[in-house]
Amino acid sequence: MPVSYQTKQIDEVVVYHQLSKHHFNRYAASLGYLDWATQPDSFRRYAGAKKIPLRKIESDEFLDMDYESVFHAKTVRHDKGDLNIDLISRLFFDSLSLSAWKSSGKSRWALRVNPSSGNLHPTESYLLSGPMDSISDEAFIAHYSSDEHILELRSEFDVSLWHKLRKGFPVEVFFIGLSSIYWREAWKYGERTFRYCHHDVGHAIGAISLAASSLGWQTTLIETLSREELSILFGLVDSRGPEGEYPDCLIALTPQANSVNQTEIAKDTIDQFQLLSWHGKANQLSPSHVSWPNLEKIATVTAKPNNEPILFENLLRGEEKTTEAYTNRSVSFRKIVRQRRSAVAMDGKTSISQEQFYQILKKTLPEENRYPYETLPWLPKVHLAIFIHRVENLEPGLYFLIRNVEHTDCLKKVMRSDFLWEKPAGCPEKLPLFKLLIADVRDAAKQISCLQDIAAEGCFSLGMLTQFQESLQKYGAWFYPRLYWECGLVGQVLYLEAEATGIRATGIGCFFDDPMHRDFLGIKDLSYQSLYHFTIGGALEDTRIES
Repeated sequence: MPVSYQTKQIDEVVVYHQLSKHHFNRYAASLGYLDWATQPDSFRRYAGAKKIPLRKIESDEFLDMDYESVFHAKTVRHDKGDLNIDLISRLFFDSLSLSAWKSSGKSRWALRVNPSSGNLHPTESYLLSGPMDSISDEAFIAHYSSDEHILELRSEFDVSLWHKLRKGFPVEVFFIGLSSIYWREAWKYGERTFRYCHHDVGHAIGAISLAASSLGWQTTLIETLSREELSILFGLVDSRGPEGEYPDCLIALTPQANSVNQTEIAKDTIDQFQLLSWHGKANQLSPSHVSWPNLEKIATVTAKPNNEPILFENLLRGEEKTTEAYTNRSVSFRKIVRQRRSAVAMDGKTSISQEQFYQILKKTLPEENRYPYETLPWLPKVHLAIFIHRVENLEPGLYFLIRNVEHTDCLKKVMRSDFLWEKPAGCPEKLPLFKLLIADVRDAAKQISCLQDIAAEGCFSLGMLTQFQESLQKYGAWFYPRLYWECGLVGQVLYLEAEATGIRATGIGCFFDDPMHRDFLGIKDLSYQSLYHFTIGGALEDTRIES
């Protein structure tokens, strides 16, 4: 691809990124109110497609799977890890299914295992597999419908095409595809929608990776297909218009016992999917829509092109991770993922121990945890700028966790020169955490997070500072959404770690961008940008939860 064209696309990404920032004197453009008459349907359905019921998992089943073990290599022992409908049922149940219902007055809405900005859930998922008992005698692609915990059979094809498609992978392999319906978020959030949708993709990737690990399987992101090719593979070529569904990624799932060096599927088979018969008509989500041209433009600009070189930097892939927990926890993975909720308010008084804090941060490090980080084939781009409020034996202030030590010199260079960069007392040697500023930072955290009390009233909050400019220049405009995927994946781990610690977390998408970068951290350029914020602490009870 010509360099001049790549530069133009990157420039357009920067234009959107700047346009979608919140500022003290203005927010990014949105409708400004909630038009309840056009609220999108939360669930995609394909009328006319054959429905395949998945197994209904009881709440007390499989509670013996240890939460800690799912993060590490080949530590999971499972007795039902064979590729069949039972495994598929459990995988989706612990990653993308409904987890509870909320009600307020006459309104009632569902919560899911995977979190979403505003609980609007723009992410859809598809299962691509060879023949499987109780689903299909042929190879198939099916849509997962979370409201009924079913598969909707979109197309079936000859097993010979399946063998060509999966050539090079272990015999036991299947794929999950993820896509985004931007309208679901744009209805509320307008031009900032693109950011939130790709946070959600990252959350979904993390949820799938950890659920797969609990079953003895591993996940690999297939980064060799263009968006056009994914559209063909998912049967979304004709999904256009205001409710258009944009394919995001394809994930290969294989048993942990197998070494996987394969990172691509046979591209010469993709065109044959255009000849398949596709079943079911997608439901209409809203009776009318509001157009957001800048959202449509960034979606087009960031489409992964054909013939892009294979991206694979994760040199730690496949190595055994040997770690020592800072705290002793014995909790059920299934219980943690099913009880995960987003806190709606913090109590402003709960504190956690220094050891618990370090344990949470340790789980965000790829070199300490095989899953879910090995799913992403690039080295970490995301670091954590942490506002500490209530952590025992740690002074309140601004701290910084470096998730890729190769960025250390650059970070110190672009951030404020008066930062301390000192190792906190008692911090484990292998945890690259630094104390930058000692102060009461509650007001700053609240102000930066769009004046939300929740950012100041937890144990700590944070911003995910991401290598921005160099990442775009190295890979191209198509890498922009992947920066949000990494943020969402880290966020998924933070959600679960909060639950395992006995507290709660919430992702924060609304924050004042440049006041965080420029005014608080001292970053004057686009070298690093904060793309996602988070808060963790003692949550006030949400009485709207039904079950």
